[in-house]
This record gives sequence, structure tokens and C-alpha cells, in this order.
Amino acid sequence: MIMSLALAAVGALLIGTAVIAFATGRIQRRQLWAGLALGNVSYLIANVLDGHTITAGFSAGGVALCVWMWWISGDGTRRRLRDLARRFQGVRRTAPAGGTA
Repeated sequence: MIMSLALAAVGALLIGTAVIAFATGRIQRRQLWAGLALGNVSYLIANVLDGHTITAGFSAGGVALCVWMWWISGDGTRRRLRDLARRFQGVRRTAPAGGTA
């Protein structure tokens, strides 16, 4: 009960802060969607802990919508995927120097 109440309060603070920061011009639209997604994730966890399946479903839909809007806003998807792929470096592994039978 206390944990779900705390998570709901955190979600409300995240959503409220993101909306106010966007309205005052401190963050961009992409950052607004990221803040809304994080707030909805907090609400989703609070609803699951309380056993409220209907509101958890709506929260899951809100998370999906916010993450999708975050993904399509800002720079292009191809550029974002290239940046992500650049972090992974292939490692060359050679076979042991033993004889093959």
C-alpha cells in the first residue's frame, strides 16, 4: 500500500514536472514524451502492485503511446539506431592453435 502510494506520487511528480517544464520552454518535445513515459511507468507499477487491472491496462497503453511518441520525435530513427549500433564492437575470436583431427 505504501509502496504503491509512493510510486503514484512519483508518477504524478514526473508527469507534472515534465508538463510544466515543456510549457515554460525548458525542455523539448522529445524530453516531454520521455518524462511522461517515466511517469506512466511509475503509475503502471503502482496499479499492478494494488491489483487494479483495468487502470494498469490504461497505464500500459499510456506507456506505449509515450514511448512511441518519444521514438518518432527528434532526430530520425535510422540515426538513433546507428548511434546505438556503434556502441557494440565485434570481437574477433580465433580458433585454438591445436591440430584438427
